[in-house]
Amino acid sequence: MFYMMDWNDLRFFLAVARGGSTVAAARSLAVNQSTVARRIAVLEEVFGLRLFDKKRDGYRLTPEGQALLEEAILVEQSVQALTRRATALDSAFTGSLRVTTAEGMALGLVPQLLNEFHQRYPG
Repeated sequence: MFYMMDWNDLRFFLAVARGGSTVAAARSLAVNQSTVARRIAVLEEVFGLRLFDKKRDGYRLTPEGQALLEEAILVEQSVQALTRRATALDSAFTGSLRVTTAEGMALGLVPQLLNEFHQRYPG
């Protein structure tokens, strides 16, 4: 049977892989620990693979989980790129930005302001 992947399943998988536990993953995702454990169990059942070894000190990726991790990261990066692109298309600001400033401000305040501007208007 073909299973259509839910992006949220990958978010849970990546959070556990990065955090090393369902507790750390729950904190990073702002959900309950039992939700994380349940979602990982469902994902393992759907794939028919054990993705993590559950140890006393946390979760460790199995070789199968490690193999899927690389693909999951690529999917995450694609979703982030798609989101940035959609935001840029929706933005009224596109093109180049020229900034002229005094030398003292160029080293202090301007980089922070440009970073904030770029975060809001990536296009």
